[in-house]
Amino acid sequence: FFQKLSYISDKIKNMENEILKKEKELYNFAVRWLPVYQSVLSWINARLNLISAKNIIYETKYCFVIFGWLPSKDLERLKNAIADYCLEEIDIKELEITQADLDRIPVMLHNSTYFKPFSLFTRFLPLPSYTSFDPTIFIGIFLPVFFGMILGDMGYGIIILIISLAMIFLSKPDTIVSDAGKVFSVCAVYTIVFGFLYGEFFGSIGRHTFGLEPILVDREEEILTTAYLAVSIGVFHVLLGLALNSISSIRSKNLKSFITSLAMTVLIAASVVLFIVLFKWEKGLLSMSLIWIIVGLTVVLIILGGFIAPLEILKSMGNIISYVRIMAIGLASVMLAHVANMLSGKAGNIFLGIFIAVLLHLLNLMLGVFSPTIHSLRLNYVEFFSKFLESEGKGFKPLKK
Repeated sequence: FFQKLSYISDKIKNMENEILKKEKELYNFAVRWLPVYQSVLSWINARLNLISAKNIIYETKYCFVIFGWLPSKDLERLKNAIADYCLEEIDIKELEITQADLDRIPVMLHNSTYFKPFSLFTRFLPLPSYTSFDPTIFIGIFLPVFFGMILGDMGYGIIILIISLAMIFLSKPDTIVSDAGKVFSVCAVYTIVFGFLYGEFFGSIGRHTFGLEPILVDREEEILTTAYLAVSIGVFHVLLGLALNSISSIRSKNLKSFITSLAMTVLIAASVVLFIVLFKWEKGLLSMSLIWIIVGLTVVLIILGGFIAPLEILKSMGNIISYVRIMAIGLASVMLAHVANMLSGKAGNIFLGIFIAVLLHLLNLMLGVFSPTIHSLRLNYVEFFSKFLESEGKGFKPLKK
């Protein structure tokens, strides 16, 4: 055994020496030839761009025609630029987009000042197709709302807002840190708003100290009501996703997809109304009518999408139920804040009580930033984007010298 061990040790040393030798050879090779290869690669790319450009140019002895893509907002600028060169014999025509063009149209995303920082969460996603929607806008709308609904504490919101503003002012513009600060500053504002509606300031401290009272719902006591609120948000979010898919189908002139999305939207809405009717009122004509509507739409979906359609219905229902996590994670945060306040009050020493409260509230704050962000993004990526987002876009790459 010891002879084998000694042999293996020597073998490892020899291999390490061989690896170092090869790495040195590769380094010397790179120092000598890398600039040459980079120059050659740059020349090849330039030639390829030139060949690609020639493919969209047709010419005869007396005229030429160039086809290409251009953002609509830049069309007037192109015309003015050509007019400045006194090229009056060049005529620019904006062609109508045909069905065949839909799969070839390049995509260029442009977001306003408010939505631009939220691309931090969407820039790693594939580009949406031309007939779909920019996901950044929806992240900018729903992420702060879900974040605020989950954390929902004025004290935590104020701390996050201060930290976010420090991130913005102490970092360079248009960096990841600056964008993150802008995103979480918006989330902090919504957290403060929902904290006011929930009557929470570091848990129950706001009620005992400042006399805060819940306006919307008492999350600690009205758990079922909070769950209904979360599911209602889920119904709206999923139905909105299906409605956006219907709009995308109209844009792409896909009649089958439009009918399928519309049928699914009406079916889910009818199912929700039926559940409310059966839960609140006795069975009657309305409930039977809703049942027949659901059965009829299910048959339509099976005809259009095959027997996998019922599974899609169940999947959408499961997506809606997933929004209960807004209530569950928020309730966990409320309970941890309650425990922090209770333990600090029973410490028997004011300094020890303050230390325990600060420690537990700090832990709750850290979880309160991480968990709402992750789960809010999941509700958007999985439950919402899966309903309408078509990620088959090709980026717009303008010709450059």
